[in-house]
Amino acid sequence: MGKKNVLRKGETRGSISSQLLAILIPMIALFIIIVAAIIFTNSRRVIIEESTLGLKNESLSNANDIGASMKNIKGYYDGLAGTLENFDYADNDALKAAMQDGMNMYKGMVNDVYLAFPDKTFIDGGDWVPDADYDHGRSYRYR
Repeated sequence: MGKKNVLRKGETRGSISSQLLAILIPMIALFIIIVAAIIFTNSRRVIIEESTLGLKNESLSNANDIGASMKNIKGYYDGLAGTLENFDYADNDALKAAMQDGMNMYKGMVNDVYLAFPDKTFIDGGDWVPDADYDHGRSYRYR
């Protein structure tokens, strides 16, 4: 006679679809985890590369903006220096009064306009008075 499918104690017979699901669901879950890990690894790399490039471009743009501003400021003070050099002033007080526009031109910036002459006269727009023995001719910036 033919053999019958006999169930042992504790075994249950399910349909083929339930047996298939019991095998496929863990495989699908494992596949999803592997795909997610690959996507995470690639996306992390892309995010880092794109953010680094974005920061580099933003820094370059900011540096160009600052450079343009500094060029304008330098141009203004070069023009002020030319005016102060080429105009005759009655005395040091008149010269200092002419410097005040330069002191107030760029609000929010710490700046100072000062003049040093060969006779050791030193005029500072911010009212700084050097020590009596101060010799601006020895300073590198005045050479």
